Amino acid sequence: MAGRCGGGCWRATRLPASRAKNARAHVVHLSEPAREVLETAPRFARCPLAFTTNQRTSVAGFSKYKAALDRQLAKQGTPFAPWTLHDFRRSGATWLAGAGFPPHVCDKLLNHVGGTISGVAAVYQRAEFLPERARALDAWAAAIFAAAEGKAEGENVVALQAR
Repeated sequence: MAGRCGGGCWRATRLPASRAKNARAHVVHLSEPAREVLETAPRFARCPLAFTTNQRTSVAGFSKYKAALDRQLAKQGTPFAPWTLHDFRRSGATWLAGAGFPPHVCDKLLNHVGGTISGVAAVYQRAEFLPERARALDAWAAAIFAAAEGKAEGENVVALQAR
């Protein structure tokens, strides 16, 4: 696992418990497109952080970035329905469920505690589902890039002639 280096070593990143809302460490698989973004993003020399403005701490204050983006979209006259940054999480979870990924995998991806595996089952079932989470995020990345490239879902399906 490598979350704080460049040069092709990104596979997953670990959010320490101290930075997680539920105080539980969280491993996030990085899809190939995500790794490409991280490996090509400009960085400060000798700074291990992927996203920083001061070389000492990770980026914070995302609401300011969101407000700036909203202003830029409005200035360009780009029609955009109201949205929040949390909509990215919701959209991902919704798409993954629709694509057949089980709810417990989505819960683990979102670092939810007490989701679909709760009560007594949660006492015994402690799996992190890392391979399943990796497959889910790879599929989500592929869907995002297909949409960005204007490819409709199912465009790679070949119609077969009936005999």
